[in-house]
Amino acid sequence: TLRALGDGGVLAVWSSHTSAPFTKRLVSAGFAVEEAKVRARGTRGGERHHIWLATAAAPASR
Repeated sequence: TLRALGDGGVLAVWSSHTSAPFTKRLVSAGFAVEEAKVRARGTRGGERHHIWLATAAAPASR
């Protein structure tokens, strides 16, 4: 959960496929989410990997 992260902590999750529902679940749990899409072998190609980087979302301003 979000509370398990220390200050400045990042939750990283790897998958071989993208998942919009997973992204939505992270956001609804209070995370700010970035999904990185990278190649297995850098510029030489290979399979695509999806890595979600989730941090504590900034509190909503009033």
